[in-house]
Amino acid sequence: MKTKLLLLLCLITILNFSCSDDNDDKIILTAGELSLTEGRFGDKITITGEGFSEIKEENIVTLNELIIPVEEATSTKLIITIPKGATTGKLSVRVDEANIDFGIFTIRKEKLFVLKCIFDNGGDYIMTIDPETGKEDLFVELPKIEHDVDLMYSSLCYLSKTNELVIMKRAEWPVKDYSVLKINIETKTITEKEFKETLNLEDINLISDRESNLFLIKNFQWTEEDHNKSSIYRFDIETGEQKLLTEVTEDYIFGTKIIKETNELLIITDNDGWEDRSTKLISVDLNTEKQKLVPLSYPKSLYGFIIGTDNSIYLANETVFEQQVDLLKINTLTGSEEVVMEFSDPKLWYGRPTFYETNNEIIYFLDDDNDVTSGMLKINLTDKTTKEVNILNTDESYYGNASSIFI
Repeated sequence: MKTKLLLLLCLITILNFSCSDDNDDKIILTAGELSLTEGRFGDKITITGEGFSEIKEENIVTLNELIIPVEEATSTKLIITIPKGATTGKLSVRVDEANIDFGIFTIRKEKLFVLKCIFDNGGDYIMTIDPETGKEDLFVELPKIEHDVDLMYSSLCYLSKTNELVIMKRAEWPVKDYSVLKINIETKTITEKEFKETLNLEDINLISDRESNLFLIKNFQWTEEDHNKSSIYRFDIETGEQKLLTEVTEDYIFGTKIIKETNELLIITDNDGWEDRSTKLISVDLNTEKQKLVPLSYPKSLYGFIIGTDNSIYLANETVFEQQVDLLKINTLTGSEEVVMEFSDPKLWYGRPTFYETNNEIIYFLDDDNDVTSGMLKINLTDKTTKEVNILNTDESYYGNASSIFI
């Protein structure tokens, strides 16, 4: 009897230790917050909490049952990128058997933001335009500028990390002091950041990688010594600090675009010739900062970058004597090019494109005979069709060159 009782006590002790060990090994997840609760394809999201695995593959993040790979992981933070095809739904994290919900993440419908100037000191605005109907709505009025002339704001950009629009502001012409404006998309709060510029510039523009990085594009005034010269700088909007990324000599920088997937910056250079305009396409690796010429069949007269859903590059190429414009699809690695569409009546549309991912369309703005932007030309890349949409406004307005963006 004593032996049986002793065995029973030993068994109970073993079971207690076993249960204790199981409890000690059990993962407990604690939810923090999401850096964004709504967003678009390509937006980076930071998930905070406790109990995550530092091995990123062991953290299973799902959005509406779609598994999203974790890019960076610590015990308290995960970073993901919203993939193409994601839909609105519950975002959750699972580590081993532990699972925790972070609520509903909303995939936001693309909205077209456009920088608008009303002639004769009528003011500057950021508008939203419905790409289907052409209806425009005021998003925010920009601060008035002393000694204002038309088109004093330019370079509409987006930073998903802070959910802000960013634009360049010019005070007077010629300019020595510049400002960059940040506009919070949710609150519409405008913050101005000034920075000094000591160099003699022909113009200055701004681009972003749509995440957190900004770059200044500077075209310098022509001199007998330097001739044409252009430079691109990494730009810290908070401190105003600038760091040289790359230079282009003999040509102006006419257009730029960043491809996030390959982390490269594409540049159209222009020899500024009136009768024999010649352009080149240059690629700059943002990791090594080395540049190379994309091996196209030159000469070319290129305008307006578009990055499609398959990371293809689309450019308009003006043919001899401006009789025709070809829309080209270009492979920047091989230099191969394909004519997607031909236009014999371009209407000066080819310099100001933006990409409408939802419909797989390139959108160009159209000007009337008075240089007032009157409509949009939509080119569907799936079925190769075109459609014009009138912008429904009543004022003498102009939508600045390359200053539109879908978010």
